[in-house]
Amino acid sequence: MVENWQVDIKKADNLANRILPLLDDESLENWLVNSGFFRPSQLFQDVAKTLSDWFFSGEIENQEILETVFNVFTGDSINDSLVLSSELLKKMVWGLKDIARIVIDKEAALLAIVDWLESLNGIKKVEIDLENRTILSKKLYLAILFTQLYDCIKSILSHAPYYKEFFEIDHDISFFKSSDEFSRMLPSSPIISSGQFFKYTKDISSTRVPGKLDVIIFSGVGRHLLYNYHDLFTWNNIPGCNVLLMSGTSWAGTSSKYHLQIPVNIVLRPDESSINTIINESKTSFEPSRANTSQPIKVSGNPNKQEALEQIATDIGKIQSNNKTKIDNWIDRVEGDRKRALLLVGSYADSAIVAAALQREYNDKNVKIVALGRDSDNLGDDVDFIQRSDVSRFAEIENAKILVAPILAVERGHNILNAERVAAFGVVVFLARPFPVPNDPLLLIGFMNAWALDALNSEHPRYVFREERENNPSLASLGKKYRTHAKNYYDKIMGLPIQYSKLTATSELDMRSDIASTLRVMITQVVGRAVRGGVSFHLYFVDSAFAPKTAQRRISGMTDSSYDSAASSLLVAIADEAMKYKDNSVGSALYKPFDKSLIAMMGDSVDVKDTNYYHYE
Repeated sequence: MVENWQVDIKKADNLANRILPLLDDESLENWLVNSGFFRPSQLFQDVAKTLSDWFFSGEIENQEILETVFNVFTGDSINDSLVLSSELLKKMVWGLKDIARIVIDKEAALLAIVDWLESLNGIKKVEIDLENRTILSKKLYLAILFTQLYDCIKSILSHAPYYKEFFEIDHDISFFKSSDEFSRMLPSSPIISSGQFFKYTKDISSTRVPGKLDVIIFSGVGRHLLYNYHDLFTWNNIPGCNVLLMSGTSWAGTSSKYHLQIPVNIVLRPDESSINTIINESKTSFEPSRANTSQPIKVSGNPNKQEALEQIATDIGKIQSNNKTKIDNWIDRVEGDRKRALLLVGSYADSAIVAAALQREYNDKNVKIVALGRDSDNLGDDVDFIQRSDVSRFAEIENAKILVAPILAVERGHNILNAERVAAFGVVVFLARPFPVPNDPLLLIGFMNAWALDALNSEHPRYVFREERENNPSLASLGKKYRTHAKNYYDKIMGLPIQYSKLTATSELDMRSDIASTLRVMITQVVGRAVRGGVSFHLYFVDSAFAPKTAQRRISGMTDSSYDSAASSLLVAIADEAMKYKDNSVGSALYKPFDKSLIAMMGDSVDVKDTNYYHYE
């Protein structure tokens, strides 16, 4: 057994050493970079589409047959009966397995792949030009290498608990960080095999810096433990513990990231007078920034993001017709010792860019504009910084009026108060529209974990065993169906578009609603920094990506009938989510202070067609 484990490690090393030199080919490197987080099956799906286009005129049915062949080869197939019933398809799988046996010998493997492709001419005679055949051969070779690496890592991880002590492997190495105690209590990943992801990253601007290949392991459904702490050991006649899950935003509608999929019966409410102050005196507005060209400035999705952020800093920091800056006008609407603004961006680097640009433009040089930095960063001298661990003391900094910070850095856990022990910031400004990183493994795992529990809940629309309730199915057949549905769902979310405007809504996968609910929670959490002590907030959105059609109409003076909707505007999508739950007692108790001011924007600072729909008492 020890020898086998060492063989797997050596084989994985050899495979990685075969993969990385292949990526000197720019077409292969771009293929992996553009794939984001992927499994071998995703690479084979792309190959299957190309083959289908060549041999079957892109017919979906034949593409799916080719994908099934590849899935049987990779071991990612739930149902291989289609392949087993066809001699031709079986030969295709055997051919791939023959190639896999010689995959370490690159030249021999590529020649065998060419022969395998030529064998498809037995299905339909097609002339493939040399360049296209060479590119596809390399892609297929790379996909086979990743399949073998995937299997090696799976074997290494499955035996790791037995050999960590034997080989004195450091427990803090990220490869082995999962808790053995917890893993025994968690349902396994709903994805067949072990749920690994690969990601290849490369700084395209530098040809001298090598790329990096990461492996992410999706081993189990962690949230299941949260729901079952209370009866964890009752099977052994040990009384369950009392559990308190503390989060005011874990009742979150359709958000797979934040929503706890258990009923909520009790909500702890704050003082009613504080709630009324927040609801009645808070203001939310969409005020898109404009460039010198009188065009709206878009940050999110802009390839020239740094330039766009600097343009926004210039726009909000330059003198207006009343001899004050736009940001000063916002701050002046706040009373008392709360005349401070929190400007939100996407990263620490963005914080420094905006702070520097705003400081250059801002007319009052006595005012400090501060950027938030990581505790581990060596902070420079060209911008005033405050480390994240010190941010609660921001109000103590003399003349500090504006803090620029990443959204996620202040979303949770920081109470930034003034001397009166209420929220120090009266103004919150989103300079960039937040949006999940495409193929972020945590996002994907959140989708899968939410699906895994919904699929087993007979009261949920995603429940997968409705047809079996009247029958007497075997445990094996139930497991097979569950994993079939899981893989289908996984394949859909792995193909998520990277642009908000391209998100779709279907009965099984309403990604727009999911992401809108998730970002609604994120924005609410950030606004929470401005309401501590029961005070009101002033919230502004300035990135035109929040409501692009409104921005175009307002800034360019267009008078056409183009309105924003949930399909084009994140703000409208969040308002739609708020409308779904405004009459729900839990939803209203948790979100009304934010939701009411957001919904009031619809038809006011955001142009929507049906203004009568958006109404919140």
